[in-house]
Amino acid sequence: MKERQILLFKVIETLETMGYICSDSCFLGNTCLDFLARKDEKLLIIKVISNIDSITESQAAEMLKLASLFGASPVIIGKKRRLGSLEDNVVYNRKGIYTLSLTTFSRALDGELPSAESDRGGYFVNLDHEALTGMRKELRLSRKKVAESAGITPRMLYDYERDKSKASLKVTVKLEKIFSTKISIGIDIFSVPEIPENTNSSKNSILNRLALLGFDVFPAKKAPFSGVIKEKKEIIITQKFTLPVKLIKNKITLLKSIAETAETGAFIVSREKHKNIFGLPNIKEKEIKDMKEASELFEIIEEHTAD
Repeated sequence: MKERQILLFKVIETLETMGYICSDSCFLGNTCLDFLARKDEKLLIIKVISNIDSITESQAAEMLKLASLFGASPVIIGKKRRLGSLEDNVVYNRKGIYTLSLTTFSRALDGELPSAESDRGGYFVNLDHEALTGMRKELRLSRKKVAESAGITPRMLYDYERDKSKASLKVTVKLEKIFSTKISIGIDIFSVPEIPENTNSSKNSILNRLALLGFDVFPAKKAPFSGVIKEKKEIIITQKFTLPVKLIKNKITLLKSIAETAETGAFIVSREKHKNIFGLPNIKEKEIKDMKEASELFEIIEEHTAD
């Protein structure tokens, strides 16, 4: 079994142990996501990759876009980078997405957020500047005295207390030893990106038609579906299939599983006569082209869901 698949199964096992419900997995390496995981209101979009430096701009951009639309947290989990293995309790950033080891991810799920972030020159930490200042004053220590003990300049300590710069991991350890308390701030790896601007243009004729009906359209090239459409608070994912249904059952069931986990609507477009295929509404392309307003799509989805 490939290294990535082994890691993928371990990530799923970790999430399920923590009470998450995971969607079916997409095992293709070039997609922007492998699966979704939900626990109550928290939704995660997960990409598992052995070497985190192999994530592409297009994969990351689409992962961020989908995360913002679904109200999800995008997380990349890997084992190594170009310079070696990933350190535990350290957050890496790849193309704007928090990236970490399985151990770090598991601890974060349990509430132990990592505080160190990898950057040029080493690992750096955001300090609780108010706690740092308060402890120093409570112990009646001068900046010069604390700085000498931590191996930094008084000016650097001043910047830490004013929240003007991050401290190195080495300095953070020294400061926490001096004050006998934790002053580092955990990184919220479960933050949700902002909603992107809609992209009402696509090479996909179906998405273009839906855009004309008033839907906000977000084409997807690196996902297990062709696009996301949005109308007010309604989010729907869709995919067009040209092959016979019996040849693409796994793709349809994957789409259904992702939609259920994300708690969004979903439909497929195919030439099949059945109104509902493997639990998803099936709509013919001509039906979409004949629509005059957005409400007609919702009506057909409801009708074909009940089929």
